[in-house]
Amino acid sequence: MMKIFTVVLLCVLSVSSWAGDAAQLRVIGFSEAGNYLAFQEYGVTDGEGATFAHLFIVDVAHNRFVDKAIETQDTSGQSIEQVLTANFEQAKAKLTEIGIISNNLGEKIISRTFNDLGADPSKARFTIGAPLTGLQLPIYQLVMTEKEAGLCGDMGVPVQARKFSLKLVNEITKKSKILQNAVSFIKNKGCPTHYRIQDVYIYHEEFIVVFINSLSPGYEGENMRHLIVTGTLN
Repeated sequence: MMKIFTVVLLCVLSVSSWAGDAAQLRVIGFSEAGNYLAFQEYGVTDGEGATFAHLFIVDVAHNRFVDKAIETQDTSGQSIEQVLTANFEQAKAKLTEIGIISNNLGEKIISRTFNDLGADPSKARFTIGAPLTGLQLPIYQLVMTEKEAGLCGDMGVPVQARKFSLKLVNEITKKSKILQNAVSFIKNKGCPTHYRIQDVYIYHEEFIVVFINSLSPGYEGENMRHLIVTGTLN
C-alpha cells in the first residue's frame, strides 16, 4: 500500500515582497539518526536589496517542519555570509536540541544547478552506490506530475497556478509510493507556475530528501524558491 506524506512547502515569501530573484540553498546537516535535517534558504531581494536568510528544521520521516522558520534580514549592507552566520547563531540552541550535526550531509545522489537547462525537470533516476557492471543495485526513479491549481497572483493579472505530486518508483521490485500528494499551494506565498527537481539526498539508505525549485512570476522576472519533500526509501 502506498504511503502518502504531507507536503512541506517552502514558498515562504510573497511575490509582492520578493521579485525577480532566485534564492540559494545551503544544507546544514542531518541529525545522527537522519530523522531531522536543517538547511537555509538565502539571497538578496530584487529591488529592495535586502539580504535574507531563513533556517528550517525538517522532520524527515514525517515530511513536516519542526517549529517556524528562523528568519534574518538585513538592509544595512551586510554580506550574505554575515547574514547566514547571524541566522545560524539565532538557531544554534534549537539545532543543538534537535541533534543536528553540521556537515553531516548523507549522500547527494542528484545535483542540478538552476543553470542546467538540459535536465528533465520532472524526473530523476538513480542508484544507491556506484552503478558498476556486475553489481545488483536498487534503481529508483522520481516522477513529478503537475496539475492546474486555479488562478492566483497579486501582480494585477491572474496567473494559472500549478500544484505537483511526487512519486518514488523502485524499478527492481516494481513497487512505488507517493512521497507528495498534489495539494493546493499556500495562498499569499507566491503563485507557482512550474517546478523542477533540483537535488536529492539519501541518508543511511533509509531517508530521502528532495529539493524542488518553485517558480513564480514577479515584478521584474520570475522568483525561484525551494520546496522540500522528504520520506523513506522503503
